[in-house]
Amino acid sequence: MRQQHYTVWYDPGAQVAHRVSAARLARPFLVGRAYWQGRSEILAEYADIERYQQVTGGTLLQTVRSLLPEIRELLSLLFIHRLLLSLAHRPTSERLVAAMEQAHIWGRIRQQLMLSNHAPRLANSPFVLVVQAQDQDAEWQVQALLKQGVYCNTSVADIPFSWLWRHRAHSEAAIGIVHFYRPGAFELNYWQRQHLLFKLWLAQRLGLAVVSTDTGGWWHNVRSLPHASRRAFERKIFACSHTVYTSTRLPEQFYQQYPWRKRSCFLAYPGLRAVLPPTIGKSLAQIQLGIPTGTDYVYLCLMHMHTQREVLQCIEAFSEMRALLLKSSATASLSPQLLLVGIPRDKKEASHIVKRAALNTALHIFLEYRPEDLPIYVTACDAVVMPYCKVKAAGEPAIAMLFYSYERVVISPNLPRFHGLLPTHAGILYTPDSHSSLVQALLLAPKRVFKHTEKEATVLDHRYGWRNYALLLLENYQALLASLSKKKL
Repeated sequence: MRQQHYTVWYDPGAQVAHRVSAARLARPFLVGRAYWQGRSEILAEYADIERYQQVTGGTLLQTVRSLLPEIRELLSLLFIHRLLLSLAHRPTSERLVAAMEQAHIWGRIRQQLMLSNHAPRLANSPFVLVVQAQDQDAEWQVQALLKQGVYCNTSVADIPFSWLWRHRAHSEAAIGIVHFYRPGAFELNYWQRQHLLFKLWLAQRLGLAVVSTDTGGWWHNVRSLPHASRRAFERKIFACSHTVYTSTRLPEQFYQQYPWRKRSCFLAYPGLRAVLPPTIGKSLAQIQLGIPTGTDYVYLCLMHMHTQREVLQCIEAFSEMRALLLKSSATASLSPQLLLVGIPRDKKEASHIVKRAALNTALHIFLEYRPEDLPIYVTACDAVVMPYCKVKAAGEPAIAMLFYSYERVVISPNLPRFHGLLPTHAGILYTPDSHSSLVQALLLAPKRVFKHTEKEATVLDHRYGWRNYALLLLENYQALLASLSKKKL
C-alpha cells in the first residue's frame, strides 16, 4: 500500500466492539425471535413450488397428522424437559434455550395451520387447480406452469373442498383459479356431474376464478344420445367460466351461438416434437405391426377417435384409391397400406370393420389401443387420416399437431378446428362427407413428403411451445384475477 502512495495507520492494540442494545439481549426478544424464525422457515418451504404441492395436497386433518411429530416434541418440551430443568435448578441460559426451542416449534406449527386455512396472497403467482379427466392428461401444461412459478395442483374430475377453502378470496382479492381441462372427457355419471357443478358454484361464491380449455374431443362427432350428456355438461362448464381457451381460430365465430363467445380466447396449440419416447426404426415398426416389407406408403386411422360410419368412410375411400392406382400402369406397382387402431366410439365391438379388413390384405387392424403403443404407430405411418363427418365442433388439434411435429402428413376435414392449424405442406384439407374429396386427399398425400426446417423444428419443440403457452396463460391469469379484484372493490 505504501508503494501505491497510501498512508497506513497500524495500531496493534486496537479493538473492534459490536454494540448490542439491552433490549436485544432480553428474554422476550430472544424467545420472540425464535418464534418468528419458525414461522419464516415454513413460509420459505411454502415458497418452493414442489413443497407447496405437498403441503396443499391434503385436508386439514392430514395437515394435523403431518404435524404430530412436532406436536409431540412441543409437548415434551413443555411438560417434561422444561419442568425438569426448573426442578433441577439449571442455569437460566439452559432454561432460556429450552424456551426458545419451544417457541420455534410453536411458530412452525402455527404457520402450517394458518397456511392450511388460507393460502397467502402473492404478487405475481396465482394458485391454480387443473381439473383433468385422467392423470397426466394436462401434464405438459402443468409442468410448463410450474416452471413459470405458478402454484399449480391437479385433480381428476373433482375440486377438493380443502383446496377451495384454502384458496378462497382474501381481503377482497381473488387468488385462486380453477382450470377445467377438456371437461367433456370427464368420466362421470349424472350425480357425479351434479356434485362437481355444485362445487363449481361454491368456488364462484368463494371468489375463485374459473377458466376452461376446449381442445375438441371424440364426444363431439359421436352423436348418439348417451354422449349428449357429455356435451351438455361441457357446455355448462364453459358457460360458468370467466374465460374459455381454445386452439380454434376466430373463436367468436366458432362459438357464435353460445353465450361464452365473448369470453373465449385463442391460444395456438403448442408443438409436440420430441414429446414421445424414442422407439425402433420405421421399417422395424412396420414389421412389428405386420405391414409387408417394402410398403410404399402407410396411412393410419385412430378408430377410437371416430364413429363406425367415419371409419367405414375411410376404408371405402382407401379401397377406391387403391383401385385408381391399379388402373394406371405408372402407379400399379404401388401398395399403400391402411393401419386401423382401436374400436369406434359408438360401438362396443368392431365386427363389421373386422369383416371388411378380412377381405382386404392392405388393411391392418388392431382393436386394442394402448397409449404406450402410440410411438410405434407414429413411427410406422406416413400420414394420419381423420375421416370426421360434417360436424362443426369435431376434431382434435392435439392429434394433428402431434403427427405434424413428427413430420407426418395430416389428412383432415375442412372444419373450424383445423383452419390455420397446419401449414399447407403438412396438412391436406378435404370436404367433409365428400367421398371423392377424401379419395383425392389420399392420392395427394404421398406427394406431400416434407422435412422440418431448422426454425420449424425449434418452434415445434414441446419445451419451447409449452413455455410460450404457459407465459400466455400466466399473463391471462393475472389479468383475470386483477379484474375480479377490481369488481369486488
